[in-house]
Amino acid sequence: MNSRLSIISSILLAAAGLFPAYGQTEKQDTVKSRDLNEVVVEGKQVQLNAESMAYVPTSRQKRASQNAIDLLNRLSISTIQVDVFQNKVETHDRKPVAIFIDYVPASDSDLKAMRMADVKKVEYFDYPSDPRLQGNPHVVNFIMVKYEYGGYVKLSGDEGFVSNRGSLQANARLQYKKMTYDIMGFGSYSSNNHTGNQDLETFRLPQADGSLKVFDRYSEVAGSKNRTQQYMASFRAAYSSDKVYAASLFLAGLTPQPHLDQNGKVIYTPQDFPSSEYTLTNSNHSKFLRFNGNYYLYLPKGNQILFTPNYTYSHTSQNSVYTETGLSPIANGAYDNTNVVDASLKYSHNFENWGSFTAYVQENYTHSRTQYTGSAVSLERNMSSTFDAGINYSLSKGKFYGQIGFGWTWSYLKMNGEKNHTNSPSAEISLSFSPTDKHRIRASYSYSVWAPSPNFKSENVIIASPLMRYTGNPNLVPMRSNSLSASYSFVPSNRFFTTVYGSSWIVGNRYVYDYEADANGILRTIKQPMGHYAIANYGVSATWWIKKSVLAVQGSVGQSLARNGKPYDMNRSFINYRISAFYYLKDFSFVASYSSPSAWSDGSMVGGWVNSKDNYYLIASWSNGNVNIRLSAQNFFRWNYRANKMTTRSRYYDYVRQYIDTYSHANFGLSVTYTFGYGKKVKQGDELRATDASSSGILK
Repeated sequence: MNSRLSIISSILLAAAGLFPAYGQTEKQDTVKSRDLNEVVVEGKQVQLNAESMAYVPTSRQKRASQNAIDLLNRLSISTIQVDVFQNKVETHDRKPVAIFIDYVPASDSDLKAMRMADVKKVEYFDYPSDPRLQGNPHVVNFIMVKYEYGGYVKLSGDEGFVSNRGSLQANARLQYKKMTYDIMGFGSYSSNNHTGNQDLETFRLPQADGSLKVFDRYSEVAGSKNRTQQYMASFRAAYSSDKVYAASLFLAGLTPQPHLDQNGKVIYTPQDFPSSEYTLTNSNHSKFLRFNGNYYLYLPKGNQILFTPNYTYSHTSQNSVYTETGLSPIANGAYDNTNVVDASLKYSHNFENWGSFTAYVQENYTHSRTQYTGSAVSLERNMSSTFDAGINYSLSKGKFYGQIGFGWTWSYLKMNGEKNHTNSPSAEISLSFSPTDKHRIRASYSYSVWAPSPNFKSENVIIASPLMRYTGNPNLVPMRSNSLSASYSFVPSNRFFTTVYGSSWIVGNRYVYDYEADANGILRTIKQPMGHYAIANYGVSATWWIKKSVLAVQGSVGQSLARNGKPYDMNRSFINYRISAFYYLKDFSFVASYSSPSAWSDGSMVGGWVNSKDNYYLIASWSNGNVNIRLSAQNFFRWNYRANKMTTRSRYYDYVRQYIDTYSHANFGLSVTYTFGYGKKVKQGDELRATDASSSGILK
């Protein structure tokens, strides 16, 4: 009996793994121990589908970034290009990209005030279906950490030591339950003596005997004075729940520019006119009050309503006096009061498996009262009203996403008692196909109409210089445009992603600045219709993480082509490229970037072809989470103030304009941000993230 119990006990203990089983030897039953490799589950940093691309920033990228534009630059999103010094975000074909924070439109101040550690994800959309993104064709949206209660204070300051410009911004947020309150104050200044234009003008003036009098007029800048300040303050209150978002923003601003002056010499070749000296003094002052509303309601059964009312009042005064040796002074002044009311209402219904439908109406009303003094004395009262209505339908079916939209615009203009009515259609279609989460093919087409600005219709004749006068054309009507774009994105892994792109834009029935001549000089007027205008761009952009989360390289290369028809008859093309490197070392980060010289057409209304210089910079940052200090050195081998150059050729008048400013000159900058946050954030679930995110508050 005892022997039988012993056998049973041995079997049970062997099953528990404590002793060898009955009948087995110790040597036979010993299992050798082995070290297992660490298993790391890594979230996908770039998410790709038919409707959007989403980037999950690493904690190093967020900690090194001072603001939203800085983070976008470090993410190297392959479908856009970022200028960190001018806070500009564009597509590769220079189309604007709208930026949102949690589906709410973001201003430059909002982007500067964001708490970067709270960015969970950055989404990029082309022709998105979500009505909260307000129909913008290209959108970046920041998804942020939410808080139950709390707040933060963020202080930002930057100084350019050679350019002699700087700014300060302070933000405070208080959030409790469903209410959020934001206060912002901002001030900036620019003070330098290296601003202006050097113009080489060629005149071909018809004479009474049928000949042309041909001569050059060269105005050289000997000195300049630029003094500009800007002050803004805002308050926003927002209510947010699962079904409702309601925000009201009040903003006031003041921009005095007491000096935008220059002086120099005027030289004529051949010397049919005596050389002389000139002085140009300019002063501008503007102030504004603004209200922006954003009210979103999610209704049962897939219905949504978005209402966005806006109002702006602005007062602007500007004065200039041009004097040239031997000639009477030319004085011009203008005082303007403008009221703008803009409101849109969007209704959307989600059919679930059958897509979503959006209908919208939008009204823009502008009333201005402008008093001209000096070379042209008049009082102009202008009222313009634009009403838009349209529908959009979008469908997302697994690997496919498509959107189609139609709209109509009715415009009414009353200018000094004269009335003008126009109406025009618009249409767009966008298609995307993503066979896997590594590939996406996208194509879009749009047709739109561009109404002329009311000031283009002014019949005033403004004397700009002894040989140049300006006037408008009251008979202008909208011009038409067609645009087409396509791209292919490839994301094989977190360490490499690329986009190949191409686009074109063709303008017909266009209104154009044209230069008429007589024996006494040039009259710049506006004529319509003129020759077609077309531009095209194509290229490739790619990002490669050479060492995971430590070293990345981003590069792009593209070509631009332009055709500018009558009266300029210009055909041009240019190739440019850019390469940037990002390196992270504990609390430090470093950025090096080089952009080749570039060129582009200056717009469909003018005949200008712009050539820019190359641009390069180094950035070194240190951050401990609350304090971020950034040092920058830009174009440090270039010590002249010659920047972009624009060239225009026409029948009677050519000019080459050399811009003088501090943007292409060597510059060294210091930027510091300090953020103090407190509160309790909403408990997060199993979210996709590249690394852990630290807790903090944001400003929307």
